[in-house]
Amino acid sequence: MFRWGEKTFDFTVQEFENALRTEIDQRKGKSFLAMKDMEHKDEYYQIKLADGIYALIYTDKDNKVKEIRVVATTAAFLVQNKKVRIAYQSTLKAVDPSLSVIQELHIFEELGITGRGDMLVHSSAYSFNDVIYSYVGDIEKELLVLYAKPM
Repeated sequence: MFRWGEKTFDFTVQEFENALRTEIDQRKGKSFLAMKDMEHKDEYYQIKLADGIYALIYTDKDNKVKEIRVVATTAAFLVQNKKVRIAYQSTLKAVDPSLSVIQELHIFEELGITGRGDMLVHSSAYSFNDVIYSYVGDIEKELLVLYAKPM
């Protein structure tokens, strides 16, 4: 079984939350996505982005971010497709502020994030700028998840 190392991003959970909020605010004209306050759960921090759309941030003991998951229910995807896309785009840019729009679109293309129904039964991974992005659509669990982990 493959186990991810204990690598972390060069930012804390609070810095990521601020970057994500900034990205969402910049895209607000395209969506009614509204970040709620961050809550600490047992193993991660959770930010509600919209009904059925959450950012889960996993950290090490120093509060450095190890992994980010943006989780959307299939219901959210079917009803709020635009919000799911903006949540994913904002996450990419919060993780790597150097990304251009073309690079964001390329990552989406490589991961198969199309906005269509085929996302419900698709999984893929792609690395770019020392980040491993993974996408998993699981119709049985009724979830779509975008992962970001440092290489």
